[in-house]
Amino acid sequence: MVNRVFLGSGTHLLPSLAAWLLEQHAASHVLDCSAHMVVLPTGRARRRLEQLLIEQAGDRMLVPPELTTPSGLLDRFLIRECPRADDLTSQLAWLEALNRASESTLKAVTGHDTPPTRREATSLASRLQRLLKELGGGGYTPDEVLKIALESNLPVDVPRWTGLQTLWSDVQSILRSANRIDSDVARRHAIESAAVQNDGIEQISIVSASPSRLLGRLLHLLDRNDVRVNTIIHGDADELEDAFDDLGAVDVDTWVNRPIDLSECTVVSCDRVDDQAAAVLERFADKTDEDDVLNAEEIAVVVPDDEFVGMLVRELQQFDVPVPVMSVRGAGHGRICRLLQILGDHLEDAAARHFGDMLRHPDVEQYLQRRGIGNPVATWDDLWNRHFPRSLPDLPEGSKAHVKFTELLGDLLVLIDPLHGAPRTASEWVRPLMHVLATLVSASETPLEEHDRQDLNRVRDVMESQLDLGAGSEITACELILLLVNDLQSDSSWRTSGSGIAIIGWLDAHLDDSDELIITGLNEGILPSRPSVDAWLPDRLRECLGLDSERRRLARDSWLLHAILSSQRNTTLVSAQHAMQGEPLPPSRLLLRTSGDSLALRIRELSSVSESMPRLSDWQDSCEIESGFPEQPLPSGNPLIKHLSVTSFKRFLDDPLSFLLERDQRIRAGGVETLESMDAAGFGSLVHTVLERWGEEEASRSGRTEDPESINQALQSILVKHADSRFGLNPSAGIRVQIAIAAHRLEALALAQAQRAREGWKIALVEANFGRGNAPIFPLEGGLPLHGKIDRVDLHEELGYQALDYKTGSKPDNPVKTHQTRNGWKDLQLPLYRVLLNSIDIKVPPQGLGYFHVPPDGTVCGVSMAPWKESDLEDAVAEAERIVGIITSGNLLAEVEASL
Repeated sequence: MVNRVFLGSGTHLLPSLAAWLLEQHAASHVLDCSAHMVVLPTGRARRRLEQLLIEQAGDRMLVPPELTTPSGLLDRFLIRECPRADDLTSQLAWLEALNRASESTLKAVTGHDTPPTRREATSLASRLQRLLKELGGGGYTPDEVLKIALESNLPVDVPRWTGLQTLWSDVQSILRSANRIDSDVARRHAIESAAVQNDGIEQISIVSASPSRLLGRLLHLLDRNDVRVNTIIHGDADELEDAFDDLGAVDVDTWVNRPIDLSECTVVSCDRVDDQAAAVLERFADKTDEDDVLNAEEIAVVVPDDEFVGMLVRELQQFDVPVPVMSVRGAGHGRICRLLQILGDHLEDAAARHFGDMLRHPDVEQYLQRRGIGNPVATWDDLWNRHFPRSLPDLPEGSKAHVKFTELLGDLLVLIDPLHGAPRTASEWVRPLMHVLATLVSASETPLEEHDRQDLNRVRDVMESQLDLGAGSEITACELILLLVNDLQSDSSWRTSGSGIAIIGWLDAHLDDSDELIITGLNEGILPSRPSVDAWLPDRLRECLGLDSERRRLARDSWLLHAILSSQRNTTLVSAQHAMQGEPLPPSRLLLRTSGDSLALRIRELSSVSESMPRLSDWQDSCEIESGFPEQPLPSGNPLIKHLSVTSFKRFLDDPLSFLLERDQRIRAGGVETLESMDAAGFGSLVHTVLERWGEEEASRSGRTEDPESINQALQSILVKHADSRFGLNPSAGIRVQIAIAAHRLEALALAQAQRAREGWKIALVEANFGRGNAPIFPLEGGLPLHGKIDRVDLHEELGYQALDYKTGSKPDNPVKTHQTRNGWKDLQLPLYRVLLNSIDIKVPPQGLGYFHVPPDGTVCGVSMAPWKESDLEDAVAEAERIVGIITSGNLLAEVEASL
């Protein structure tokens, strides 16, 4: 029978385990543990046990035991029928099974009448592979799950699980035809047929608070085959006899409610998650000796929250705390995974918008830079925000837009073109896909991080395994890439390497032998953590099957915390009251395993706010933290501004600093936002362009066009031609809607324009441009060139000139409201139009400045003039001269500082 070994409490587990192992083999002068296998859940624990065995052996000769993981134990003794299928091969088999499944089976599984799309089928294949892999770890088939659920009177979707059994059986057949077998199926077959091999192992000792059902079956099989099996329990038999089963697994009912004595540890409550770093720093400060030395070997920090570990490491580094190098794996954040995601998105629908993401990837950007494209991202943003093509082939062949996009993306398009091929076997995609990855990664001057190298190696390994398979079902490169991404994302983890303070995960905490433990993340959902549950396998059914469930995790974590606190070490438990964004966080129920007054006191401590709470801001204020930004972000000396536009005065009056950043030619800061369709300014530009071209035609005529239908036909014709040239023949849905909106507004403008023509107004100038070469100096004495572009200038035989600015905003504001407040001028654009036109001998009267509104509501489309007097405009010009004087006299920086 399996032996339970209680190592006692009051000491650390691994030193006690090392001493017990050596005691088992101390009969001779040689400590020969070669026939003993030790199973530990983490690699860090295995490495530490090896060190402890060597230390405790002293001068005696030691032959160490074989160390492995629970998964390694399964593969160590079971005889293989044929090569095992890796995760990608299994996903491909699931995808093939879905593609050839009957409509009735697909409907039973998905619940939908229509079959899944190719992308949906790819995602479903990954989901089913993960679901059945978890069931396989418990030794179950879908049929067996259905049977147990029905026997337990649990609600279950019978057609779905029947359909899953059909698909699962088909997957096994597909794998067999490729001379492969599912790992868990192979393990189950070997256990059921007692196909085990043992080349000298006489004894197995395992540390696992929650062994899988399949592992338990193997241990019982080995026990029947004369291998002594020991399950190691860190505690006293008198206390824990009934708290574990014969395999050393926690008794769930015992541990989900068992009280946990926290009297010998320190519980710290913080305000926010990041303040936990301050709690760690405070404990480090207490442990630092009088020479400011912190003994890294005596202390370990436990971080159950994967999202907090990176933040903690950065904060510790800021305070020169010795920490190891951290490597984060998977979760879709690495360079390789992100590159594959973007490639997959592009291959799926060939949408041009994906090139924006592609060019922002460092490897792609540097690839194009090496081919002579100076600034690929900025070039793309400029082209995209003008043309918004749905796909590149939609742009007319030979058009300026098509030529510019081709110049930018030509080399990249040639590189990835082989991935657009027809479906083929995965093995036939290996070389084209790896060529693209190798070309892009090798072109980058940015070294790969450790986790990126791991991802690249993983992709290479699984792709090379496909070469061994050869034949198989045909898929697209997009489908293969999506499966690779799913594979990478399913293997997210972090680890540290090198010297320094040990930063470890929760499962390593109980196994660590440091004298001081600081355990962060004592909040619900983090510790105990919640298992990722597939909706098709709800928690009640999981618990009934003996799989990972919320109660099993709670029981396991309760036992681990109990064991840590019973090992006579200094333990600090840290909990946060709020998330980073301020949402309340409930404390871990592990902190509330008491009752009565003690529970009331604990809740008050964990929910109250006090001045003594650790705050990261207090530490940051006391430390000169190096910033990644220069101390003097602005160039020294006076700003370099060689000209002003009529629109820039508004920016100065609103915010002198923003004006400086935008106009100083040594800086010229600007932002680019890539959108799926035109923003308000882009839409206005579209309407302006159409009106400009129509206005040029109208101005060239000898008379005025007074027929609204003629005006509208001309406007609509120009709009169609311009849209085809700018956006292509098949623009995106968003652009098509905006073109339709523009057409509607232009139709309303045609009515207003016809009425204006009948009143005697004729277009005299269109887009009157005052720039380099013809910009007037303003003011004449010591001024700057004044730039601007006036949308339209009309002339009436009796009333004279009017300067108009087209406005496409949703609300037709009066020009006085947009230019003035009670306190003075806030915009000088229209008054300065008068200055510009005066420089070419066009005299605009004071009442001749206004807007031509083209709003959504066609009933209010028309002209709105400002009822200014000459004195008003003289005041506006004086304000503009004051601003120019500030700039030319070198006082702009002082003005900026005063505004701040």
